Amino acid sequence: LTAKNGGEPGSNFGLRMAIEKARSANMPKENIDRAIKRGMGELGGVEISEVIYEILGPLGVGIVVEAVTDNRNRTNSEIKILLGKLGGKLTSPGAVTYQFSRMGKLIVDTSSGNREDLELKIIDAEAEDFEEHGDTLAVYTKPNELEKVKRQLETADIEMKEASLVWEPKNLIKIDDPEVATKILKIMEALENLDDVTVVSANFDIREDLL
Repeated sequence: LTAKNGGEPGSNFGLRMAIEKARSANMPKENIDRAIKRGMGELGGVEISEVIYEILGPLGVGIVVEAVTDNRNRTNSEIKILLGKLGGKLTSPGAVTYQFSRMGKLIVDTSSGNREDLELKIIDAEAEDFEEHGDTLAVYTKPNELEKVKRQLETADIEMKEASLVWEPKNLIKIDDPEVATKILKIMEALENLDDVTVVSANFDIREDLL
């Protein structure tokens, strides 16, 4: 859908990110080209739109679903049927997203190179924050500064595994009940498996032993 802003990756950062993600998932080149043409309206007869669904799950867990669809009625129906079977409730706009921050997120490889030097370069790139996850750092930016920070890090020869806009939870709801954990994970998996759904974000924290 980002192709609506132009079909040339060099001048459309959102499109470039989408292409990089598709390639990392081994999507065939012809499929990528077809998706770009559809987004630009060159294939005709299909109107593609982005939709955000806000869902309250068990224990008040907030779930934000991003979807890209050519038929909103179909996508709405699929999500309502899923929630009817597994639990959860669709809410009005803003009822869940206030629990999240919209941010740019870059995943940086830390397995090689000087860690202190890397952190200084991230600070110099004017990132908002960063945190460690094993052999990677999650670097956070303001949504409209993701491209700028990414370019500065690339100029500093920093390797990035991923760049995307995310819904980052402000606080996490701890889940200690195995039955509740199972319900939430089933809902998440079912939502992610819907064809029109692109990203599912949530604010729960399940104990590792339950996972």
